[in-house]
Amino acid sequence: MEERMTARNFWVLGGTKGLGFQIASLAIESGNNVAILGREAETFHVIPPFDSERFWRIRYDLQDTGLSRVLYRAFEQLPVDVFVWASGIKQRRGFMVAEFGELDKLLNVNLRGPIHLLSRVVKNARRNRPLHLIVVGTIGQVDLGDNDEIVTAINAGKSVFAKKISSTLAQEIPGSRVLVVNIPLMDMSDCATASLAAQAIMDAFEAQGESGEVFRECNVIQTPERVIVTSDLRWWPNTKKRVI
Repeated sequence: MEERMTARNFWVLGGTKGLGFQIASLAIESGNNVAILGREAETFHVIPPFDSERFWRIRYDLQDTGLSRVLYRAFEQLPVDVFVWASGIKQRRGFMVAEFGELDKLLNVNLRGPIHLLSRVVKNARRNRPLHLIVVGTIGQVDLGDNDEIVTAINAGKSVFAKKISSTLAQEIPGSRVLVVNIPLMDMSDCATASLAAQAIMDAFEAQGESGEVFRECNVIQTPERVIVTSDLRWWPNTKKRVI
């Protein structure tokens, strides 16, 4: 069973809005320190004024390969305990008609950039301080139409990557763990829905710590009555049946 620290340092990639922001809000409300990473400066102005001593805003573009001095300084001053990967952009056009630049941006923002940043987080991690990773796989597929080939593949890639890295993290930094959360068919642009999903994710994260599991993958699903977390990945919300 994991010993609960009085305060942990959450780094939330994609935390300026939607699900990432709701996770960041819950982390702060629970007494943790939070660093929100985002690309667009204007989105940082709409974030409510949290306690400045426990809340960091860090501008970071996932298409950049280099890390700024600000980021390196933040690593030193706010060592990462929990890294939340909740960033991503939608696919606007189908694979056959998308231009090279569009495909390159999708891969950079949704996969390459976060993995590059995470590799730096791991290298800067302190070996006596467990590192926990929360990976949000499928976000708001209700918004996706036929143009989801790349995004679907990326989400699958994120899950495989997270599972592979979990054993390595646990060996290199004892006590570390990875949680993969899929959220099929929930609209994360709705604040109330995103808040419910964020609470379910945080509950699943704490439950994983109590169980001592190094890796867990689960679905967060909205039913007419409530939002539930299930480790049965065959369960599908539309039919309320398991999918073989």
